Amino acid sequence: MGEILRSPDGKRISRVGRWFGERSRFDERTGSRVEEGSKDRAVPFVSISWAESNPFSLLWKRRELQRWIALVWALGLILLGQVNPGRAEERSVDNSISSGSDRREEPASSPGVQKKKQNSTQRNDPEPVERLPEVVVRGKEKGTLTAPSPEEAQKTLEQIPGGTNYITADEYRKYRPANNFDVLAYQPGVYAVPEWGVTGAGVYTIRGQGLDELDGVTGLLFMQDGLPLIGADNFIHDPVLNDFLGAQYITVERGANAFDWGAATLGGAINMVTYTGISHPYTSLYASTGSYGFYQGQIATGGVEGPSDYFVSLDDTRQYGFRKHAEGYDLRLISDVGYRPSEDIETRFYFLFVSQNQKRPGTVGLNEVENDPTIPGPIDAPSPGSGPFHSFPNFAQADIKSDITFYRFANKTSFLVDDGQIDLGLWWNNYELLHPTIPLLYYVDNDYGLLARYVSNAMLWGHSNYLNVGMILQGTTQGETDFGMDVTQISPTVFLGPIFGPPQANSDRIAGSPTFYILDRFFITDDDQWSIVPAFNFNWAYRRAEVGTFPSTPPFVPSVVAQTLTYTGYNPKLGLIYQPQPNMQFFSNVATSYQPPSFMDELLPAAVLLPAGAAMFPLHAQYAITYELGTRGSYGPLRWDFSFYRAWVNNELLQLFSTNPQFPLVPFALNATPTIHEGVELGIGLVLAQGILEDSKERPKDRLVYQMALNWSDFHFVNDPVYHENHLPTVPEIYYQSYIRYEHPSGLYTGPTFTIADGYWADLANTSRQPGYVVWGWQFGYAREKGPSIYLELRNLLDKRYAWAPMAVPDASAIATSSGVPIGEVPIYYPADGRAIYAGIAWNF
Repeated sequence: MGEILRSPDGKRISRVGRWFGERSRFDERTGSRVEEGSKDRAVPFVSISWAESNPFSLLWKRRELQRWIALVWALGLILLGQVNPGRAEERSVDNSISSGSDRREEPASSPGVQKKKQNSTQRNDPEPVERLPEVVVRGKEKGTLTAPSPEEAQKTLEQIPGGTNYITADEYRKYRPANNFDVLAYQPGVYAVPEWGVTGAGVYTIRGQGLDELDGVTGLLFMQDGLPLIGADNFIHDPVLNDFLGAQYITVERGANAFDWGAATLGGAINMVTYTGISHPYTSLYASTGSYGFYQGQIATGGVEGPSDYFVSLDDTRQYGFRKHAEGYDLRLISDVGYRPSEDIETRFYFLFVSQNQKRPGTVGLNEVENDPTIPGPIDAPSPGSGPFHSFPNFAQADIKSDITFYRFANKTSFLVDDGQIDLGLWWNNYELLHPTIPLLYYVDNDYGLLARYVSNAMLWGHSNYLNVGMILQGTTQGETDFGMDVTQISPTVFLGPIFGPPQANSDRIAGSPTFYILDRFFITDDDQWSIVPAFNFNWAYRRAEVGTFPSTPPFVPSVVAQTLTYTGYNPKLGLIYQPQPNMQFFSNVATSYQPPSFMDELLPAAVLLPAGAAMFPLHAQYAITYELGTRGSYGPLRWDFSFYRAWVNNELLQLFSTNPQFPLVPFALNATPTIHEGVELGIGLVLAQGILEDSKERPKDRLVYQMALNWSDFHFVNDPVYHENHLPTVPEIYYQSYIRYEHPSGLYTGPTFTIADGYWADLANTSRQPGYVVWGWQFGYAREKGPSIYLELRNLLDKRYAWAPMAVPDASAIATSSGVPIGEVPIYYPADGRAIYAGIAWNF
């Protein structure tokens, strides 16, 4: 729950940061804000003396203290590692159980599960299928019971009868790894684009899940080290809360292929696995800089002390931004400490801290995208009791931004048992947001969870078999208070503020989500070429909200409405895998998916659009049936990964902005009429030539490689009475990313990169469309396992002007008509960055 504060007269209010107890002014001539020295400006409904000493300022000071504590603690651990770094070799014998050759002979890989020796001789296991993209697994990156090695992770993905991705840090560190959008590039089936800056929000969607979500993601299970970051209400506010610079690899299970994590949503799951002291027994430094004031730095270290190991990473990312009022910074600290008293048990503790501040530039029209994409977007939003706000010409003058603090404490403990492994997980996530928008809000989210899983490779009826049974119990408590916000225009170019006004609404929420699942892979034939994969997932979702709305004049006593909603989902799945050769697989599956509404869906309209007497929107859960078939493997210089899917979706959850001219920026959610999501996900890796300059028989040859990811996405209505067969907004039908790279065995590499899209719609009515675009760049670099590695990346070399993503609306032409402007001036697009150059250096000691 959010912490409740009271003013001296006893009124219930919410904490708000020091931003709003200060005065600031926006100077349009310089395009920046200037902070005023005094803090004695009168604030509506509170006295001046209280504003000067209010706990909001103390909250801000506490945030600064939190950042310094995180820095000191991280540097202390790093210095400790330098004094007594330990050696990974001390643990090599202990780890042989979880990463040795016996493990690789299992029919299906799961962390720490190993076959009894008497069973390992009863079958001839197929060799693992080669995956895309080609990676080099370092010998020192050994796995543990709680943290699978890269080899184990790849082998596990190969047992899934559907589309998956495996991404290594070695690959995405060959170019600028500033955010999730960078590290998820060049991946079939994944569409991830930013909305602004390097620390801002964006679009994350797999197979069309979560279209049009605002500042968050639904229907996609985000995890760090196999434990959820997403809340019990199936929503994660900021996927940037995970830590990719501290991750050794990332796995993606697309669509209804994440049953082994307990996820049965349309999108699937993304898991980032943190380094341990076993896989990172050294110290590394990294620094990067580039266009628009970009800077990124990291220091990380790990080591082994007897039965214990540790890893800690501290990184900082900053950028002024391509657009005005897009400045942002992001400080992260991630660490884990493992303890393995015997070969059969291991426990690991995780800590993650994120402090982020991001200014928001807003959206603009297509005309501005073409002519002046750097300008901040306009604001024209309602002010309860006083009509529309016209005193906020744009996001910069209103100083719209967000300040996020995030903590995560987690533990995972694994036990080896006969023919299997038991995993237990616990986590607590604390998310705090100060967000001056319309309305200004303060928000606190606490997520708690318990995971229990049993994985076994015991033989069944004389055949090889893999069993995964699990339970996830998760709860979320949330508290939010919304305030009015105002600025004062003291001249045509200077604005003072923003400051918070009277309270508008307050809500307390509780969500619960117990999930139970079972998945089995049974090898039908003695040669293990054919296997069948049945699975089942059960989820019960609980939502309760107490929403209070305040009158526009004192006394500010809210009228409270409470409501409880529940949802139940039963989700079966059946998959089939045929592996005629060790390096080739064919697969197919049919599965149901289920997604109950999140609080973001049910509460966003607040008092403006909610039905009378209701605390939440009466939305239905989203259901879908998805069929998929595909193949993956390698043949000579060619590697491939292909999936075709088709999903029939009922009650699809769409989140849009109102076209009502009285409430132009009020978002709302709806259940759509039946829709179809179908598409192709294709990944190709091809060695075009070898021995170009280095053709020695005694040394590795240089080569020219081609890597591509092609997504064809057709998401549309089915006989909708209003939108007929229209396409859903946000995602282009064709999205292609690739690079051609020359790689020398010395570590040198260079080559062009390409992004091609055929455009996308920004509204359900299909009246506003971002045209297709082609963007290309170039990468140079020198990558080594030890010592220095460098990269140089050129992006958008032709300075193409286009929009990354839209702020989707039902009908853009209706907004244009009601506003009296051309449709090209309707501000619903986020412009992409212009031409840019980035360079970085990393050093492993």
